[in-house]
Amino acid sequence: MTAVDDIRAIQDVYPGVNVNISVLADCVMVSVHPLPDELFPERDTSDYPVGTYVVQGDSGAHLTAFRYADKDVDAAVAAALAVVQGGVVIETDWKARAEELQCRVQELEAEVAASTAIDLLGRYRRACIENATLTRKVAELESRAATAGAAAEALKGNR
Repeated sequence: MTAVDDIRAIQDVYPGVNVNISVLADCVMVSVHPLPDELFPERDTSDYPVGTYVVQGDSGAHLTAFRYADKDVDAAVAAALAVVQGGVVIETDWKARAEELQCRVQELEAEVAASTAIDLLGRYRRACIENATLTRKVAELESRAATAGAAAEALKGNR
C-alpha cells in the first residue's frame, strides 16, 4: 500500500484524526492525533533509527512514527497504521468482552428472577398447606368444642 492508502486506512479507523507527515533534514516523522487515551497508553519503542512513541495530551493520545535511517515516508506511515490497528484490536476485544459480560448479567438477572419466582411459589405452597392444616385443626377444635358443649348440656340435664 502507498502512504496515501495507509493514511486513508488510519482515518477509516479513527475518522477525526489528523495525520501529519514531516520530512526533516535527517528524518521523516508521521504524527497521528488525537487518539483515544484509554487505547493508546504512553509508550516509546526508542528503536533508533526507526521507531514509534505515544504521548498523552489534553486532546488525547499523540502517536509519532519516525525513521532516521532511510527517511522512507511509506514505511513510517505503515508503522503508524500498524500501531493504530493494534489499538483497534484492543478496542474490538474490549467491546466483545463488554458484550459477553452484558449477556452474562442478563443471564444472572434471569436466574435471579426465576429463583425468586420459584422461591415465592414454594412459599405460597407452604402457606397453602399451613392454611389447610390450620383449617383442619380449627374444624377439629370446633368439633371437640361442640362435643364438649353437648356433653356439658347432657350432664346438666342429668342432674
